[in-house]
Amino acid sequence: YSYDAGPLADVVDAAATSADPELKARVFELAGRQLETVSGANGIFTPTVGTGDAADEIRASMEGLLKSDVNGVVEALEQDYQAGKGMTAFLQETLGQDNGAETIRGLVDQLARGNDLSGDMLQRFTTPVDQDGGVFYPAAERMGYFSGSLHQAFEGVNQSASDNVDTLKTIFGFATGKLPGPGVSDATGWLTEQAFDTALSEYQSGQADLFESIVDLTTPTATNGRPYDGPAEVSYNEAWESVTRIPLN
Repeated sequence: YSYDAGPLADVVDAAATSADPELKARVFELAGRQLETVSGANGIFTPTVGTGDAADEIRASMEGLLKSDVNGVVEALEQDYQAGKGMTAFLQETLGQDNGAETIRGLVDQLARGNDLSGDMLQRFTTPVDQDGGVFYPAAERMGYFSGSLHQAFEGVNQSASDNVDTLKTIFGFATGKLPGPGVSDATGWLTEQAFDTALSEYQSGQADLFESIVDLTTPTATNGRPYDGPAEVSYNEAWESVTRIPLN
């Protein structure tokens, strides 16, 4: 038995050219669920010819679709597919690639600073939107959803804490760049070096769980130099918990 990923990859590639983020999200989610099936079909006891190549082909097309509008697709996924199955499958497969951590790093950067990388994370994270009589924080929501999916992907890969730390350093090392503040118009980072180092060292030493480390790495440092603590956390936490079922309160 073999699996031909060509037709699905063609559909995903076509969706990447659309201007409709909901369409892109729908195709991405369905492709992710198929990716999970294809990857799982090539187990030790049930080897399937060609599934490795097929998984690579599907994953590559999903990456192209996601990069076509990272923030729009993730927002639509969070609204319509709150369990994060497709995103988790994509990120888990990406973690297994030679340059997978670098790929995820680029996606995190766009979620943090915008598709054009022109914003700063703290400002975006804390910008509210009024909708349906309530207030929510879409950038925080998107980051919570993606971070929750990333946590689930790490759990699926099941590496050692030491290996996870190395991967997290690659993904989030750039987050200690210039921080927003007085006189800083081109901020690139959102974490102090102390916050970054603490998040990794506490996880590696067993003082913190993996999920705590990922949450700390994706929550910006506030202007007072401490981790952000405010209303945007609610949006982040709700999106995170919809994927991981791990409460943060």
